[in-house]
Amino acid sequence: MVNKTVCIDNIDFPVYADLDDAQKYMTGNYNNSSWFDPITDNDTRKRLLITATRILDRQRWRGSPSGLSGQTLAWPRTGTGVPGVTDTEVPKEIEYACIELANLILNGSDVEENPQPGVQTINSFKAGSVAITYFRDAENVFLKRARFPTVVQELIGKFLEGTGVHVTGVATGIDGESVTREDFGFNEGL
Repeated sequence: MVNKTVCIDNIDFPVYADLDDAQKYMTGNYNNSSWFDPITDNDTRKRLLITATRILDRQRWRGSPSGLSGQTLAWPRTGTGVPGVTDTEVPKEIEYACIELANLILNGSDVEENPQPGVQTINSFKAGSVAITYFRDAENVFLKRARFPTVVQELIGKFLEGTGVHVTGVATGIDGESVTREDFGFNEGL
């Protein structure tokens, strides 16, 4: 099937995972209490799947849409270069990522509003006796460049188009300039 759908108010919305897929997947998920909470009704679950699909559909994926009859979403795709991907089916990882993302949103993830979850800024900087204070959880800011929470990034990472970003370290001081030994592909300073 090229597109799955969920129906709300007699309107069919394309999704990567429908309610049956999500219910089966979430049954085996440890963090499923909110998903199966009686106050979370099926229309809410469907809206979460629609929202997750829309977020995933806005990403820069490898390859091109297959252009199959009836295809309205970015997947299936052709020319991804990912082994095992066919141009007629949505990979299971995309389906699972949709469900995981829906559950994360239900549990309060800011992935919908924040294009770079986990990226923080400096809270304070002191020059004398050098001190930097970060906002919560910012010490590893360069390790948190992913658009999505880890569980989703692990599922979809191999399908995403690269950005070509390189990170290097440069320190300057009164004795000149120090540069890391790593070759990051640069031949001159930034």
